[in-house]
Amino acid sequence: FKAVEESIGFHDLNSKINDQMRLWFVGEGQRGVKKIEESGEDVSENVEFAGLCNQLGLMLWGMGELVQALEHYKKALVIREKVLGDDHIVTAGTFNNMAVVYMNQGDYKKALEHHKKALVIKQQVYGDDHPSTATTLNNMAVVFGAQKNYEKALEHYKKALEIRQKVFGDEHADTAQILNNMADVFSQQEDYEKALE
Repeated sequence: FKAVEESIGFHDLNSKINDQMRLWFVGEGQRGVKKIEESGEDVSENVEFAGLCNQLGLMLWGMGELVQALEHYKKALVIREKVLGDDHIVTAGTFNNMAVVYMNQGDYKKALEHHKKALVIKQQVYGDDHPSTATTLNNMAVVFGAQKNYEKALEHYKKALEIRQKVFGDEHADTAQILNNMADVFSQQEDYEKALE
């Protein structure tokens, strides 16, 4: 143990091992998807294959491979919409994942389109006062903030805040996250008094 700690350290060693495992999992996932697609098997209604594609998209997104992540999300979405419907909560998750990638790519229009689709589904399935609905409102506010549309950003943050306060209370970390996000918007507007509130 002493040799490891003196050379690389356990934290760095653990980080390097995790990175290599991630690369291995992604490589295996990509090979698996390719093998299934090349086999000629009809996966157009295979929700397990859609799940594999979605999971692979998440891993690729986490590694910064946005184009590849989006390709896999699109495959998952086509199947999920066909089999589960475009109003299913699992489909909403894929819309959300795609929106995050579009946001990271700077395609705010597509990000908002996909977040809105996810929001409509979540409101239908969970209702207007559900934490998952608040999360999507928060995500939309982030996009509006990136567009410097601070009025819309604050409007969405306020809706998300109301839900989280109602569900979690004022002292919960999820509520605090929204308040922090709102403070960032006020800082961007150079309204430092409101940011400090």
